[in-house]
Amino acid sequence: MTILPGGGAYWFEGNDVGCLLVHGFTGTPQNVRPLADYLARRGLAVSAPRMPGHGTTVADRGFGDSGIRGFGGSKSSMAEGARRV
Repeated sequence: MTILPGGGAYWFEGNDVGCLLVHGFTGTPQNVRPLADYLARRGLAVSAPRMPGHGTTVADRGFGDSGIRGFGGSKSSMAEGARRV
């Protein structure tokens, strides 16, 4: 599976307040990048995961609840390093 340019997940280190940004159904983490940059410049920890099947090709997309599972795992990871998410 190839992730398209700009379609990958990212993380910014910050204080003990974490912001988990989730892109839309047809989007990628790049769609929330301006908000992520804004929050990170103000010292917050920011995570923008790539939901399963997004940022790849149509053949890789798939359907079902894999996106919901991906979001839950990202929230758990963010919660390990932040006091509040």
